Amino acid sequence: MRPHSRFRPGPDGDEDSVTSCEDKAADKRRRILDAAEQVFARLGFYEAKVADVAKGAGVADGTIYLYFKNKDDLLISLFENRMQHFVADLGERLAQCQNAREKLSAYIRFHMALAETAPDFLAVITLELRQSATFMKEYENPQFKRVLALLHELFCQGEDEGLFRLEGSPTVWARSLFGMVDETTRELVVMGLRGRSLEQLADELTGIFLYGIGKAPETTKTGRKAKVFASEKKRT
Repeated sequence: MRPHSRFRPGPDGDEDSVTSCEDKAADKRRRILDAAEQVFARLGFYEAKVADVAKGAGVADGTIYLYFKNKDDLLISLFENRMQHFVADLGERLAQCQNAREKLSAYIRFHMALAETAPDFLAVITLELRQSATFMKEYENPQFKRVLALLHELFCQGEDEGLFRLEGSPTVWARSLFGMVDETTRELVVMGLRGRSLEQLADELTGIFLYGIGKAPETTKTGRKAKVFASEKKRT
């Protein structure tokens, strides 16, 4: 049972007290999730202890179990919380694009930007989630399905617009795109940029998906490929 469910209006209907208690509980839960993100990224999920998270959140060890069943539940709850924001922000970003090609570029840039805007979360989703057997074997992962749905829609739109030539299922393409970006960001977590920029990497990944590994019709600085990237950068 979550702490806030314990509080109910008394005989006099003291709803302000209930709201105050619920706000405090929500704030404590947020602090625990923030601490878990930092601890899991720094120590790794396997090595991290609930006591480490409690210390980072400024709460007693036992308080963690009032909000989460165990360390796996804490990890999954952290993932759900952060991914809800990720999916909502991604949806808003894609809605600003004019066509599917711009959406593809925008998604790649948006996802890869986590390396700068949310490095701890990126470390958790690319490395530490795989350390949880519960996450890998039992969790249905609805947030990931929402991301795939956005990418699926992107590819269907591109085909309708005549921008993409899809041979096979848009679902396969959606998973392929996510997997490519996920693996690239995992490398960033482990190895760093190594003299490259996120913008350069985003251009490379966008080029792979737009043109494959075959030689593009134009690859010079004044060619079509460069013009496409220049147009997309202005909008992203």
